[in-house]
Amino acid sequence: MVGELGTPATNDSSSIDLLAQIKDAFAGARDPNNALAIRRYMRDRFDFVGLKRSRYRNIIRPLFAAHLRKLQPVEITAVVKDLWAQLEREFQYVAIDLLIGISNYLQAADLRLIDQLLRNKAWWDSVDPFS
Repeated sequence: MVGELGTPATNDSSSIDLLAQIKDAFAGARDPNNALAIRRYMRDRFDFVGLKRSRYRNIIRPLFAAHLRKLQPVEITAVVKDLWAQLEREFQYVAIDLLIGISNYLQAADLRLIDQLLRNKAWWDSVDPFS
């Protein structure tokens, strides 16, 4: 699973489906009041959908189960980069969860992508899970 941040994402329908379904599910579960509270807690560094970790994990678990086995490594890279590019922070959390979930399959070269992700939109909440 090798790729670089900024490299165009693949147009594979499986990866596009997964991202679209995550976006749709998050849009339907949006909590503006909680989003504001989380944004304040995070010192106004990011926008949020307003989902607590347990809630967004419950949303993505069945989506990952339905899609991840169908995706090739380059498609997973595209999903991770597309998630990271989203405005709301929960999408970066999903990208982190995805990378941690497939960590047994990562190659040494994948560290370059992870390094780029961590340098882009870096904050304690995105760095700590990798430590």
